[in-house]
Amino acid sequence: MPEPIDHAASSFLAQFLMEARTVHCLAAAADGTIRDCNAAMAAALKAAPEELEGRPIWGLLTEADAASLRQRAHSPGGEAAGKFLLNFVDAGHSPFTLECRCQVRADSFLLLGEPPDGQGFQEEWLHLNNQLAVLGRENARRGKELEKVKAGLEQALRDLQGSYWHLKKLQEVLPICMDCGRVKAGTEWEGVAQYLKEHALFLSHGYCPDCLAKAMAKWGIEGGEGLQ
Repeated sequence: MPEPIDHAASSFLAQFLMEARTVHCLAAAADGTIRDCNAAMAAALKAAPEELEGRPIWGLLTEADAASLRQRAHSPGGEAAGKFLLNFVDAGHSPFTLECRCQVRADSFLLLGEPPDGQGFQEEWLHLNNQLAVLGRENARRGKELEKVKAGLEQALRDLQGSYWHLKKLQEVLPICMDCGRVKAGTEWEGVAQYLKEHALFLSHGYCPDCLAKAMAKWGIEGGEGLQ
């Protein structure tokens, strides 16, 4: 014998509500203990359905909305008239709002809700705004890394330029007399202090003609041009 139409429709509706993604469904005892909820409600509360069963619904609402729902759940007449807004708090302590209807029975009540008009757009906007914030932080982090790399390259260039200066100076050898200390700049011998003041070059040792003659006479050496 086929099942009555009203029973079949009730079963169909119950299955639809349990599988719905936008309609949030929650059944509770008269004292507020959660008996069942669909996947949409569990996802909104960031908890598994079995984790919610047996918990009081009042703890999932803001204090003011918990008091409002208590009053509706205990109101006579079966179904509280009209739609109303409820503010829930998920497992991460983030609030969200549902536009609800409540069907009240003697020992239980059924709560059906969906996001208010425009909330889906707002959530999408918030999601995009969060993505932009993440991108902004990432760009700032990369900018700091680039500045750090740039500073390292500039320091390396300065070090390289300093090394090049020393290498260049090593190629410039200046003859200096070991006796009087004069240096040979081109074809002339002059005081080392003045020359260094003008040129600041590296030094090598040798003899100027006068000191060479003195040294040769002292040591009894003839010639000695290669010592200059």
